Amino acid sequence: MSIKSKLHKLRLISFYKTVWMNVHYFGIEGVFTPHFIISKNVIIRDIRGTVTIDKDSKAWLGFGDVGFIDQKYERMIWDVTGNVVFKGNASFCPGCKVVCMSNGRIEFGKEFSCNARTKIVCNKNITFGDNCMISWDCTFLDTDFHKIVDSEGQQRNIDESIQIGDHVWICSEVLVLKGSKIPSESVISVRSVVSKELREEYCIYHNNNICRENSYWEK
Repeated sequence: MSIKSKLHKLRLISFYKTVWMNVHYFGIEGVFTPHFIISKNVIIRDIRGTVTIDKDSKAWLGFGDVGFIDQKYERMIWDVTGNVVFKGNASFCPGCKVVCMSNGRIEFGKEFSCNARTKIVCNKNITFGDNCMISWDCTFLDTDFHKIVDSEGQQRNIDESIQIGDHVWICSEVLVLKGSKIPSESVISVRSVVSKELREEYCIYHNNNICRENSYWEK
């Protein structure tokens, strides 16, 4: 990274939000070894939940030079009353939304990257493996929010976990719904809807179907 890029990134940091979040989650040690670096464009909506992070790792919230968005006005939202786990470094571009409700748990593997305006909404469990890359405008939902009941009043649409393997590239505008399982070494093509368990590694998927075998992406 050039000196100019480093200075630009430094100007984007909200030192107040960075200190606040680190002290809240990690105590006074968070001031000297901050794990969160927070941009000025991040809205901290709720921090009543818990965060666990690898001791040598950092999570960058609200940074990234994405050509088609306005970094100044695309606001990232952090809304966590559940449990969030970082197993390594993670980065979230402007406009991302991380919502982990009180019953939820989100786990991010090593070297996780999330592009602009992607939404991760969890009420049960969403797990990302190592080296996952998420493109812009994707949505992950492990809940329907509203109950659907049968004639006897029994709920038909219970929350279901989402599991993403290692080294997965999810392309832009993909919707990943509850009960989805995406195997390692997979690519999910643009504007797909994933709603079930996918089984084969080294494949490109469109929706729930394989469209090309023996394929993987280079990072």
